[in-house]
Amino acid sequence: MVFEPNTPHTRSTVTAGIGRFLHQLWTQGALVGPSAAAAYAVVCDDTNNTPTTQAMGQLIAHLALAPSTPFEFVLLRLGLSDDSLDVQERGVIAAGSG
Repeated sequence: MVFEPNTPHTRSTVTAGIGRFLHQLWTQGALVGPSAAAAYAVVCDDTNNTPTTQAMGQLIAHLALAPSTPFEFVLLRLGLSDDSLDVQERGVIAAGSG
């Protein structure tokens, strides 16, 4: 996605790709929850790709994961800018509380 424009189509493609990967993890038992929606979420849209972040050449995807151990949600912010991958832990919340 490095040379792709930060458009709704690109963000949709990123969301779908990450979603497919996380769905595989969920079906293999790496993520917990009675449904895929309870096990993970991906946000890569206008809410986290504002005109300001787009102007800086950033494409941001937020992921919420419920790993099988420990049983908590881990919130990650992924972004690629200046040829580097940025991964930040945004917080941990108990599963089912958010």
